[in-house]
Amino acid sequence: MRATMKTQDARGQAFPNHPKNNGKRTFITEADFSGHFEPHNIHGKYYSSYDYYFDARSDTLVRERARRFVANENLYYQGRCLATPLLSRPKEQFPDHEYLDRKRTLVHENTDAADALLKKLGRYRHIPHSGWYDHQVATSCVSASLHLISREAKVPFIPQDEIAEDIGVKVPYIAPDGKEYKDHRLVPDYVLALDRYCAIELDLGTETGRAGDDYFHRKKSYQRMVRQYGEFIARKQDNSLPLYYSKYNIQGRKPLLVLFLTTVKSKLDLMEGIILETLGPCGYILMQHLDPDLIDPYKSPKPLWHLWTTPWKRAGKSDFYLCNPDRQ
Repeated sequence: MRATMKTQDARGQAFPNHPKNNGKRTFITEADFSGHFEPHNIHGKYYSSYDYYFDARSDTLVRERARRFVANENLYYQGRCLATPLLSRPKEQFPDHEYLDRKRTLVHENTDAADALLKKLGRYRHIPHSGWYDHQVATSCVSASLHLISREAKVPFIPQDEIAEDIGVKVPYIAPDGKEYKDHRLVPDYVLALDRYCAIELDLGTETGRAGDDYFHRKKSYQRMVRQYGEFIARKQDNSLPLYYSKYNIQGRKPLLVLFLTTVKSKLDLMEGIILETLGPCGYILMQHLDPDLIDPYKSPKPLWHLWTTPWKRAGKSDFYLCNPDRQ
């Protein structure tokens, strides 16, 4: 006999990813697109606490709108009933036991119907959001925070799809044992631009620092990443320009920075050592520790404003401030 999917916990409360349809007729407005559907399209899965910053309406209204987009199939746009929710709550965030902790900040993402609506209106951006769940959410916290920072700082924000349709690039490099590799792709976790173009690399403490010679080619490591970024950003091609100029749509010959974040503080020293032994003093790889509490669903995560105002460490060079690049 096929098991029936549970939609309620032992107390009779609906699981958040199986909400009850409240039946209230809801009309989609322009503020819903700019405050919910478009940011989720750009950044993917992120915490509902970020909604209060993307949507300028009152917190009460923003919370109610998000609840209706998840729970309600009675949604209307331009006089037509869409007959399906527009936001969902990924099941990976819910524990596999009888009772739910209601103190947990929920994660939302667009449904296929929301993306289809954006496509119909010509407002959809082709930005893939792949990888394992926790890494997706953490990366979204970083990219969404930088998006919100751009609004506060009044600097232009350029999303990933305007920089490259595919941010993965084959970057030839030479391994520590002298062997050359030509087919390994360098794939940042996200690429965007504020005042400067930035490739985001986020490690939740799971990535390898130094890999042995027999293992080097099989998996991404700090060593491999540093060597590829050295070739991608610093080495001049036959046309005397770096490779990233031809692979990414970089306007105005602006530099490309690598924003490396890790939730394990000791790994900053590891990364710095690898950069120094591979590239020497380096100005384009910026490093910062990301306190895990800041992306903890039980700590009501807020946008990471400190990414803009606090110093980023550089190997062999002075600290860098995104908010004041001329200070360097």
